[in-house]
Amino acid sequence: MLEKRPNQTPPHLMLMGLRGSGKSTLGRLVASRLSRPFVDLDEVTTSLLGMGTLAELWAKLGEPAFREAELKALKKCMLDADARRQVIALGGGTPIAPGAADLLRDGVAQRRIVLIYLRGTPATLRARLAAT
Repeated sequence: MLEKRPNQTPPHLMLMGLRGSGKSTLGRLVASRLSRPFVDLDEVTTSLLGMGTLAELWAKLGEPAFREAELKALKKCMLDADARRQVIALGGGTPIAPGAADLLRDGVAQRRIVLIYLRGTPATLRARLAAT
């Protein structure tokens, strides 16, 4: 359980992991239990570029533009919500977006975020991805 220290804003909770690891599902549950807003970074990324889906964004703009948009979305989530901390589900590849790993590392070091890595067995990930 996260403990709030006096005069200290609690950190954002960020969930990271491979596709199918449960970031969005668990993120919604945790946000509800903590009475915090939930943010799916994939949705913020597509919204920033006015695209309907990640697949559309990827196909039209390619990976470099996708990763750049993903970094902008991450910055937006981290900076726009300083007063009210959120539960944020990162995209499966967010940490490989140029600059994202440094931003996440700095956020952890400054205690502005708690980064939680979700793991799944290959069989579980395969089953979840096949179901989508």
